[in-house]
Amino acid sequence: MNSKPEWYKNKTVLLGIICILAGIVLNKYFIENLISADAEISSRKTILLIYIIQIFFFVAGVLLIIFKPRVTLRISRDFAFIIGIFGLAVSFIILPPIFSKTLAMSPLIMGETAALWIFSLALALISLFVLFYKGSKRLEISALFMGLLLLVCLELATRLFVVVVTPGNRLKLANLGNFTYLEFSTTQGHPFIQYTRNPNLKPLPVGRGEGKSQQQINRFGFIGPEYTIAKPDGVVRIACLGGSTTATGYPLEMENYLNDYSEDDKIRFEVINFGIGGYTTAHSLVNFVLNVVEFDPDYIVIHHAWNERIVRNFAEPIRTDYSHAFKYYHEPEIPDKYPSRVSVIYRLLKETLGAEPIWKFLATAIAYRGPDEEVLAADRFKWENMEELKPYRRNIESILDLAELRDIKSVLTTMPHTITPERPHYYIYPHIDQCNAIVREISKSYEGKIMFVDLDLIMTGKMDDYFLDLGHMINEGIRFKAEQFGGAILDDWSNSQNGD
Repeated sequence: MNSKPEWYKNKTVLLGIICILAGIVLNKYFIENLISADAEISSRKTILLIYIIQIFFFVAGVLLIIFKPRVTLRISRDFAFIIGIFGLAVSFIILPPIFSKTLAMSPLIMGETAALWIFSLALALISLFVLFYKGSKRLEISALFMGLLLLVCLELATRLFVVVVTPGNRLKLANLGNFTYLEFSTTQGHPFIQYTRNPNLKPLPVGRGEGKSQQQINRFGFIGPEYTIAKPDGVVRIACLGGSTTATGYPLEMENYLNDYSEDDKIRFEVINFGIGGYTTAHSLVNFVLNVVEFDPDYIVIHHAWNERIVRNFAEPIRTDYSHAFKYYHEPEIPDKYPSRVSVIYRLLKETLGAEPIWKFLATAIAYRGPDEEVLAADRFKWENMEELKPYRRNIESILDLAELRDIKSVLTTMPHTITPERPHYYIYPHIDQCNAIVREISKSYEGKIMFVDLDLIMTGKMDDYFLDLGHMINEGIRFKAEQFGGAILDDWSNSQNGD
């Protein structure tokens, strides 16, 4: 005797129940948490689309249950044939040689090519099976395969929409997948400096002439062309120490400025960028001792303040070696790397929700606290403990002292910042002001031994249009910064050659 209930035996009713459950589950709250715990859907169009999908499933489910006597799921031999042929067509479209030139967001990576070959061949084999299978489960197998094909076709249709209708989003969507591969990681661990840029970084496969050129990383793990360790004859070398406000370009602009405005045709200025996003004065101190001195620079430029915030606003007294805030470098786990690599629909959902995954932040790989925790700590402690900046002073003075011992001239600088509260990271400005005050005190105690450029005094509140956020600048601001630092070096070089 068959003990299964009537609703189970009737496939139409079962399908109707599944549709209603899908309508309940696929709600705004579920989709937000599927993408990220912090995601929030605010777009009216996206919310409307979710409601339409829910209503569709509800109505379809109710109709299937109510009109079950009139609805059947008999899939004829001809229909199975059509599904099999359609499956073969889809397997042909996703063959790597065709897919990469039509629907891929960027050139395929080797692993993606192999996976696509396997999936395409598997789809073709299943299609052939559906075509020639004569067994009693033909209906169920064909229906399941039809569902798989619908999902694949939805993904392919989305890709076609991006390629044809919104090609401007193609590069952005490509990078959302590419950045989940370790070979495209911009940083790598270092046994003593914690991390550097990745010299083995593969150029991102951005496609046919799309996007900007990638920054060159030399074999030492820093931004810029390859340099010989031994300083060539007739070269004046400048080493720039700092974080992202150094790494983002002023050293190159300063090299161009120095060589354009130098009155000495017998020498050439060479500026090496030792700045890396996230570096504190502790990183630069170790970097100076282990790397910079090997290049025998004539000048160093110290431009630090922003990243010392990472070690501040802790409830307990800080460690002066910064080990309370920084950890050993490791690549963060990417929990959704596979859907991000495979599905453009998934990437579009993430982009629509505007949720930045935590693994994209450098802080996840190098620090104990994430960006959100930093903001909460700053709001709680408000940069009030000035004891936390004692290591900052010590580190800068150590670099200056070591540079003097090696006859390297130092350029010490303050850091300018925006005065517009709406710009990103504005909450950090009290910390920047505190660091600038310390730098001014250091410059007075080293007066006559170092050069000092008070860029904060020159720019803050006077050139606010140059700022992208709290301290990073547009190209005009970067060039202005380079000219201020370069001008101080040119004056000193000229005076030294004239015997002043």
